[in-house]
Amino acid sequence: MNKKAFFLFIILTLVISGSLFAQNAQELRVGAFISGNLNHSQEIWYSVRPTEAGILTVETMGDTDTYLEAYTAQRVLIMENDDGGENTNAKISIIVTANTTYLFKLRGFSSYVSGPYRIFAALTPMPAMTELRLGTVTSGNLGLGQEIWYRVRATTAGIITVETTSDIDTYLEAFDENLQYITHDDDSGEGLNAKIEINVAAGKTYYFKLTGFGGYHSGPFRILASHRNYPTPTQLRFGFFHSGTSSYGEDQWFSIRTTTRGRLLVETTGLYEYMIEIYNDSYDLLNTGYYEGAAISVEANRTYIIKLRDFSGGGNYRLFVSME
Repeated sequence: MNKKAFFLFIILTLVISGSLFAQNAQELRVGAFISGNLNHSQEIWYSVRPTEAGILTVETMGDTDTYLEAYTAQRVLIMENDDGGENTNAKISIIVTANTTYLFKLRGFSSYVSGPYRIFAALTPMPAMTELRLGTVTSGNLGLGQEIWYRVRATTAGIITVETTSDIDTYLEAFDENLQYITHDDDSGEGLNAKIEINVAAGKTYYFKLTGFGGYHSGPFRILASHRNYPTPTQLRFGFFHSGTSSYGEDQWFSIRTTTRGRLLVETTGLYEYMIEIYNDSYDLLNTGYYEGAAISVEANRTYIIKLRDFSGGGNYRLFVSME
């Protein structure tokens, strides 16, 4: 078999395999349990076809350490989860459209995991969403135990800040376009107000859930979403230390351009509590590291963005980037 024929064979095999995965997926009906036994290194596929739009949640139950991946019918990965459910069970929630098939791959967290499990699918209606327009204040009244949902659409890449102004103790949670949890905040705003900053990509919608802290706070409030562009990063060089000064909670941005493939390492000295995030040049988050730095596999002739956040109370630091 010549090289061209070999590659065509591989591509055909992958296409056929993908189709077989979808065809052999066991139907998981909304509202129904399926019980099974997971063997070592086994992958079990399920298909779910909701008849209505909403939030589809698929989760496992039992003592087996499970791992779930959610795909479109074309086997494009949507999201994955390890311990989002009870104990070591996996749990995924995604926004779905009516009469569309979604695939879920179940496996053990590692190839050594096996055991019985139950898997369950549930569909809940999308909560009522209020659109937050960037730069415009929205007023409301929060009831006891109430959840108020907002959506924000980013027209350009950058940083979106959502914060409340009120005399009550507010709590905010942020989610991406698939309702995957991003972060939360309690009192980063003025007084007891919540304030969240997230990195956003152009053209994507993000969701924010507002509650009173612990469900025990209510009253009038105002909420504002604002957008700012990413700051111009400081260019770094491999093998050279960058010295700087930071303050508590401050973000400092850097860039590095690779010349070869390999593993990129980012380390600091001087700060004992910090977070490092590494992005590609589209500001898609690739990895996060704490205290001991961060590392990713990189391609040649690509620019990568590094964000350093200081949690140590401020001071002098040195940043060092290397390849291995």
